Amino acid sequence: MAAMEDLFAGDLVSPRNARVRAALDLCRSAAARRESGAYLVEGIKLVNEAVQEGVPLLDLFVSPGLLRHEGGPGLLATLKEAGAPLLPVADGVMARLSESRSPQGILATAVRPAGVPSPPSRTPGRPLLVGWHIQDPGNLGALIRIVEATGAAGFLAAGGGADPYHPRAVRATAGSLFRVRPSQCQDAAALLATLRSAGLDLVAAVPRDGDPPASFPWDRPWALLIGGEGEGLPDVLLQAAGRRVAIPTEGRVESLAVPAAAAMLLYEAQRHRITPAGRSQGGRSAARPRRARPRGPRGG
Repeated sequence: MAAMEDLFAGDLVSPRNARVRAALDLCRSAAARRESGAYLVEGIKLVNEAVQEGVPLLDLFVSPGLLRHEGGPGLLATLKEAGAPLLPVADGVMARLSESRSPQGILATAVRPAGVPSPPSRTPGRPLLVGWHIQDPGNLGALIRIVEATGAAGFLAAGGGADPYHPRAVRATAGSLFRVRPSQCQDAAALLATLRSAGLDLVAAVPRDGDPPASFPWDRPWALLIGGEGEGLPDVLLQAAGRRVAIPTEGRVESLAVPAAAAMLLYEAQRHRITPAGRSQGGRSAARPRRARPRGPRGG
């Protein structure tokens, strides 16, 4: 422990340091993240996972608070031994850089993947999740995590909304961002052209008047379109979708939160893919839920 404390015994990096200011820009600005090709990874678990996944790290800000958290001293020792670019800062500077209420004393500047992601995968039974205008970074990060958990084909953030590399989105992915590389597309026409050129059939998640998920033919190469908070999917996408799926709800519930709706739909697709008993002829499930009030997500 003494050797670790020595790192903070000398002069600490000033809050006016150019690298600190650059990290603050990455925290606050999506444009800065795009232009610099970098983003922030915060916390012991995420930084450790980024290292294990081979994510290129430019700077590693560490503060004395790291030594007070479980796993912190061990991670710091590993990083020092590996010759990582450690920048010791005061806990106050770390608090300014952090989006967390309880910073763990470590934050890294990571290299954002360069180039254009691969075209969407045309894999029957593994839908490509398309999130349209997801405004909350936490919801966006949760969707990326759900995509990995359910074995979906990938994630495409469309129609603007939050940046997948926003610090809160990165944290909400819980490391899935390092393995699920999100695509982005702003325009609806360009999105439809991309999906059609990939040979994907379109299914829209709607609040009502759609097929129940349990009886939906998930064993086709689908792009699952799910709308953002409040507004749902625009008419141009609803009209382009060949099928619609709705999650049955009861009581007075009219819609579900975006991550909850996506998880239910993608887990149903996974169930049909890996459980033969969950499928019957034509991809229909033998067990059909009660459809008293087929009201599900607001466009997702």
